[in-house]
Amino acid sequence: MPYPPTHLLFYGFMVLVAGTFLLSAYSFEGRSQIGNRNFMLVLLIAGAVGSLLPDVPAVWNLLLHGNLRHNMVGPIPSHSLIFGMVISGSMLGFGYLVYRNSRQAFSLAMIIAVTFVFHLILDDLEGGSIAYLFPLYEKPVSIFGARVLATIFEVLRNVF
Repeated sequence: MPYPPTHLLFYGFMVLVAGTFLLSAYSFEGRSQIGNRNFMLVLLIAGAVGSLLPDVPAVWNLLLHGNLRHNMVGPIPSHSLIFGMVISGSMLGFGYLVYRNSRQAFSLAMIIAVTFVFHLILDDLEGGSIAYLFPLYEKPVSIFGARVLATIFEVLRNVF
């Protein structure tokens, strides 16, 4: 597992830069209003939080049990797509309750989902055990495993 600063740096380079560019482009065109700027800041903060969400159980376990284990949230692995969908769905509902605008609620849920998946991919690259398909397949799966990469390279070689 990369350390939390690594996840935040990855978020900063991949998402935050694009969001900042988009916000400044809207400002230069005069299309950005104060409400939009505030919501963009909420989105950028939500993205930073979303990039760290799978590791939140580590803080809980550190405070209660004195260790940094962070693989499970009750019966659900915190590093799984189902956990990410539950969190994103919760943010969709919360965003709609707060903003009463389905577009803003969907934007909030999407930034959480995207940064959550970025976190999983970074942990997978580090060699972490990710249970992507948790309810269907409970064993850890690596999308960057040697066999998977060999298959991808074989397909690309045959195509090109």
